[in-house]
Amino acid sequence: MIVRIADRRALQADANRMAQRTYGRDAGRFACFGVQAEGSTLIEPKVTIGIADDLFAEHIHSCIVQEMTQTLGLYGDLDGRTDTNFASRGGAPKLTQYDRQLLVMLFDDRLSDLMPRADVLAILPEIVADVEAQQGAVTP
Repeated sequence: MIVRIADRRALQADANRMAQRTYGRDAGRFACFGVQAEGSTLIEPKVTIGIADDLFAEHIHSCIVQEMTQTLGLYGDLDGRTDTNFASRGGAPKLTQYDRQLLVMLFDDRLSDLMPRADVLAILPEIVADVEAQQGAVTP
């Protein structure tokens, strides 16, 4: 994993590549992003994280936590929520108990890289129930 904290102009090409893959358009203005290289997997991630160098220290920290965790497999933002680090605006500045539960679920031994969606959906309720029983239920 490479983390680049640099001027926005120096990061724009990587930001655009991420946005083209995800949204089908260029990034425009951004604070931070993570982009995976071809062939990247949960087991062997090949990731570049870009963070604009004009952010406040707290925002840089939040970007590092969010983008590094998203590249582990929890892709996307949950904008509008405040109980997770995965909100681009107004989210928690660090991993919350809810975020940690999601990571435990993601790396459960009953799941495997490239597992068919139907198989994941079949076992997911059991995984969620087990994690909530072990760590205490969290109401999102």
